Amino acid sequence: MEIGNRNLLILKDIIEHKDTITGKELENKFHLSRKQLSYGLGKINQFLSEHNYPEITRLTNGKMSVPNQLEDVLDQDWFEDEKQELWFSKEERVDIIRLMVLIAKEDLSLQHFISELKVSRNTVLTDLKKVDSELQSEGLILNYGRKTGYFVTGSEYAKRQMIFVVLNRLSMQYRHSFLARKLCRISKENVQSMKNMILEIEGELQVRFAGEMIESNSCFFAVVFDRIQNGMVLDEIPDSFRHIVGTKEYTVMRMLANHRNVQNEFEIMYLTAHVQSMKVEAVPMGRDTDETLGIQEAVEETIQNYEQLSCVNIREREDLKKLLIHHCEPALYRIRYDFHVGLDITEYILPAYQDLHNLVRKSVAPLE
Repeated sequence: MEIGNRNLLILKDIIEHKDTITGKELENKFHLSRKQLSYGLGKINQFLSEHNYPEITRLTNGKMSVPNQLEDVLDQDWFEDEKQELWFSKEERVDIIRLMVLIAKEDLSLQHFISELKVSRNTVLTDLKKVDSELQSEGLILNYGRKTGYFVTGSEYAKRQMIFVVLNRLSMQYRHSFLARKLCRISKENVQSMKNMILEIEGELQVRFAGEMIESNSCFFAVVFDRIQNGMVLDEIPDSFRHIVGTKEYTVMRMLANHRNVQNEFEIMYLTAHVQSMKVEAVPMGRDTDETLGIQEAVEETIQNYEQLSCVNIREREDLKKLLIHHCEPALYRIRYDFHVGLDITEYILPAYQDLHNLVRKSVAPLE
């Protein structure tokens, strides 16, 4: 039977996020009703059964019970063949091309892009102009030679920043984690090794990172370590990274990096910065005390400002405070290190919550 592109994406999403995904999240991501999702899961299970794989079941707590055997599904030829029928938007095509030229380990011709994207030569040429413009905005140059094909020149730091942005967008916004790993030539074993490293970091810092952070950063860390092993190391980092040395995160990351034969100080600081910027689900216990207290005080003042401006007393004040602290600490690091994570939700917020937005904007001076 035909599984269909949407059900294929649902299956891929379930397998890739089997430890954290819930039915509600799938309904929101794919704009489905509960009944539509149930129908889709039925089609998926019928498809799995025909290929001699165990079925997926939906638990009473909303999570999915995903048999371990299904991890092999992503490596099946029929899965990749059917995936090639997926249609990519212009934005997706541009990001895919950007990633291909940034991590290229072979000569890239137009035919490589045509084959990967299943579009015409003229479409690829148009997309390449957009890629060239975006690379230039970050100080990178897209080059082409008859013998060398397409490749990017510029600082390794700028390349990493763009790789990070594109990988996050492919994984979190477009739901193409499998394609991202394929383009980066990162094996499941390599990604799992990075997940294990992040779990070690969680244990040392006594934090619990958000599931989507673990997924996206596992792939990115795998790419970073691969680049280091191939001699593409950082020779400079911004001054904003000077705060890192001496933090608990730095000590932990240095230990784990040494286990992987990475001793370059710039690289350890860079990896530490990414750890600090990862969103957490549990109260962080291992952060710098002064900064943590500063954020807590700023959040408290922000809530006070909002209550005064809105003439509203928030009943679940402590819960709100905890949520804002969880959001603000990694946000502080993302702003400091200029790491862009997540989607721009302005277009969703402003039309529906303009008044609320104005009140919050006037309240957040302590955090600024």
